Amino acid sequence: MSGTRKALFILCLFVAGCAEEEISLELENAEMPYQIVVSGGVYSVYGNQFVKLSKPVTSTDKRKYPRAKNAKIEVTDGQNTYQYYETDEPGEYKSIDKFAGEVGNVYTLKIEYEGITYFASDSMVAAKEIELDKIPITYSDCQTLYNWYRHPDEKLSVLSLGIDQQVFGCDENAIWIDSERRASNLPVKITPKYLVFCEKAFAHQSTPPQGLYPMIFNSDVLYQCSKIDTTEFVKLSVSGKYYNYLVSRFNLVEWSGGMFSTIPGNTKTNLSKGATGFFCACDVKQTSFTFDELMEHFGYDEEGDFEEYY
Repeated sequence: MSGTRKALFILCLFVAGCAEEEISLELENAEMPYQIVVSGGVYSVYGNQFVKLSKPVTSTDKRKYPRAKNAKIEVTDGQNTYQYYETDEPGEYKSIDKFAGEVGNVYTLKIEYEGITYFASDSMVAAKEIELDKIPITYSDCQTLYNWYRHPDEKLSVLSLGIDQQVFGCDENAIWIDSERRASNLPVKITPKYLVFCEKAFAHQSTPPQGLYPMIFNSDVLYQCSKIDTTEFVKLSVSGKYYNYLVSRFNLVEWSGGMFSTIPGNTKTNLSKGATGFFCACDVKQTSFTFDELMEHFGYDEEGDFEEYY
């Protein structure tokens, strides 16, 4: 073969190697790396403890996560075993017996679903008592409201407080929840199911990860309090394993937009192979503060000239 022909032959091989090849990504039929998604846990709130099971879907599936029905669930603390039943809502399971988790105990979840058994464990660590100056409030405002829907016949000064979805440099790693507002004579009842579905704000002892812009976060947990109200603050403890799971989830979703953000990967989990999500054990602290206490702490004068809303 002459030098010219040899060069043409090598060039053809190079072009053929660089040619585009159409690859079909059949996401609809792609095998999922796990079979169920677990949410819920055991809380130090007395009641029917709650677990939700979902089935994962592909990114092209427009449905919400379908529920995993007809599973058998039990939770043990090493001494007691609690059986769960499926509620009228498919994929939602409650303990048959009411109980409250205790700090220091390790709770182990067992799920039997479609012929496979899954396990997960978490230890309940103590949450610090709630102190007013340690609540990570990131927004406060006071206004005079007329014809407010809660008190339509009164003119009231209303204090609004907010906690951003992510707050850094806090006293402890914890979860703050929206416990809703109440009149001072009406108790707030927090249930395990509510703790799974409610809006949450996440407090971090650490500083923001590199490349993260925390000022873009919305205030996800909001509180309002008037003179005849009392505001309830509720905080959940976070074990080390649970915190690592949360950070891995934030890295994949909330924190993945910065130019220095981490490379996406799978979230951590305490579930055995074939399941994802997290089964947590959380100590719950609940404390209320009066309108006057909050006004004094945040430096507002009730007789001040506030913006008026009708």
